[in-house]
Amino acid sequence: MKLVHAILLAALLALQGCGGGGNDSDEYASGFYTPSYGDARDDTRWQADLKDATRQVVAYQDAGSDMGSLITSIDDQLVRLFGDYKVRLVAASKNPCPDDLEGCSTTDSSALGVGSNALVADLDVLKGSVRDQGERGTCVSFALNGGLELLLSRQGKDLHLSEQNTYFQGKRLTGTWDSAGLSPDDTLSAFTRQQTKWVSESYWPYNRDDKICLRYNKENPNATCSETEAQGGGSDSKQQDPHASAAAGYRLTTAHQLYASVGRIKQALYRGYPVVMSVNANADFELATYKGGVVSWAVKADSCGASLCGHEVLVVGYQDSDKVAGGGYVVVKNSWSKYWGDDGVAYVTYEWLQHSLLDAQALVEVDANAAP
Repeated sequence: MKLVHAILLAALLALQGCGGGGNDSDEYASGFYTPSYGDARDDTRWQADLKDATRQVVAYQDAGSDMGSLITSIDDQLVRLFGDYKVRLVAASKNPCPDDLEGCSTTDSSALGVGSNALVADLDVLKGSVRDQGERGTCVSFALNGGLELLLSRQGKDLHLSEQNTYFQGKRLTGTWDSAGLSPDDTLSAFTRQQTKWVSESYWPYNRDDKICLRYNKENPNATCSETEAQGGGSDSKQQDPHASAAAGYRLTTAHQLYASVGRIKQALYRGYPVVMSVNANADFELATYKGGVVSWAVKADSCGASLCGHEVLVVGYQDSDKVAGGGYVVVKNSWSKYWGDDGVAYVTYEWLQHSLLDAQALVEVDANAAP
């Protein structure tokens, strides 16, 4: 039992919150808007065979219910050791659909005009590209970069984009210098409106340490790093790395607002668009490693370690199944290393999303011609 306690303790305290949630404004710039998707059943390019993943979800979706009572039983011990580790979600809120927007209120594929499944990335390749955000609240930049890299790969560009640069630019564009999280909604709107460049990792490598530059400076002596959230440079620590600033980059030209709607996420994926999704990453999400990579509404505990529960992931597919709670699941790529979930990937049930989905956006079109 002591071993189980230790495993749960490590899991509960490891969650790295990133902010998240959305903006209620519908006044998006050109290139970032709320589309009407219509019927797309005849476009079957992104349908896929997810039988193996479905068997895994069915096998593990109920796992963890006993962990819930165990978490409760050791709760007092954790509070004595670490204080109030149950930080509630206060900085990330649900972004509901406007009234009567198409596709918001159902997950039924027939009503949505889509097929029963879709997969916009090769899962083995996706698992091979899983990264680790380390101690920092940079999940939004990892999810956004993952989606852009996927779009660029379809145009023959095999790239690792710089999370350090994306995070810094997100801070600059949204003016959120003093907080760890980013709003993907605000960040995407600003990136598309100002046609901000996404640059290669080689121009500004990522630092896994939060507000610490010692190891990073030894490994990357010519790269900018300051002991701040955004780790920019200059006298006020708000200047982009000069190599990243001078580098050619790529521009996202079109993104779609999907809101907190599983239905609209499915519509976007069926058309081949990768989706970035904000969730309330509760204990079910954190414990996916011990549940075969499955995130289901089983533990139901809201313990989120020492950070906010808001978290951002990349969604690459879905599968309907009457054997899965809520009628199916989505496939996500996370940024907590290959040691989380199923080699860094997870299978998230529609039922869990009904409780935990905060917001979502589809990445639609990127200019693959490097811009100066």
